[in-house]
Amino acid sequence: MYLFPTFGNCDVRSAEHFSNDTVSSWLNVMRKTTVFRGKSKKGKIMAPETVRGLHRLLSSILGEAVKSEPPLRDRNPCHLTRLPKEDDHGLEDDGSDDQTEFLTPDEVAGIVECLTRPMDRMLVRTAYGTGMRDGEVTALAGRHIRSPQPGRHEVRVARAWKRRTATDFYLGPPKTRAGRRTIEITAGLWQGL
Repeated sequence: MYLFPTFGNCDVRSAEHFSNDTVSSWLNVMRKTTVFRGKSKKGKIMAPETVRGLHRLLSSILGEAVKSEPPLRDRNPCHLTRLPKEDDHGLEDDGSDDQTEFLTPDEVAGIVECLTRPMDRMLVRTAYGTGMRDGEVTALAGRHIRSPQPGRHEVRVARAWKRRTATDFYLGPPKTRAGRRTIEITAGLWQGL
């Protein structure tokens, strides 16, 4: 659906049909493509993760052309294109435009002081002390917090809240395998939990 309209009639051997310019142009079109999910009439711009997946598919096809006997191509033009990060919003990767700011311990303490309920205070401390996403930290249960040996404390991320519909949520595994992880925590956070 997304590769064929651009590359369907192209010759895999042609450096003109498959070049850095043609792949980059196709990526730019994909980044602006509106996709529709389910029965929704309202579309949204294709997610960067989807664009990267389509790019990987095209790259694997052209990679096979390079590896074939005899080779159909000298190189894979997909290796020359820069893909957007999911969260870079078009910023360059030199770090000069990085607007990420982290809370200081004093700022977190200020937020905690503003909260009246003890469980809200603990939620902020846990999120800050672990760096977990909100869907992960709110899915924690007592069995996920452990002290495997004296002086060592950890939180096991084993589940997260998932959205089935706009109002229907359920507990499921984290989005990726890397999301299932163990995070070391301080003795102070351990005591609070």
